[in-house]
Amino acid sequence: MVDDSKVQKLLTEITRRSWTEVLESDIAGSSFDDVITQVEHAELTNDQRVYVLWERPKPQQGIVIPFSLFKEGWDDLWYPSSDDVVVVDEQISVIIRFSHEERLSIYQNLST
Repeated sequence: MVDDSKVQKLLTEITRRSWTEVLESDIAGSSFDDVITQVEHAELTNDQRVYVLWERPKPQQGIVIPFSLFKEGWDDLWYPSSDDVVVVDEQISVIIRFSHEERLSIYQNLST
């Protein structure tokens, strides 16, 4: 687990940076494989470590796992209608966001 203060620091750093949207998609009813195909637009390698942060529900929590493990189990880490999950690489250069409204968004940091 990532402690609460680290989650807060990451979320604060994310809001301080400038981002460009790479993908925005309604994933309600999408298959597991369709979502993975979209997630791969983030262009992260399977061995990269990513932070998985839950913004909702409170309290905010997080874990650090390889991107490959996230892809294998994203549907166990995010629950539609209740969770907002942010996945960010250690360099804070890419964000993958799953919203409780069943939207998938991918952003790249403009300064990288």
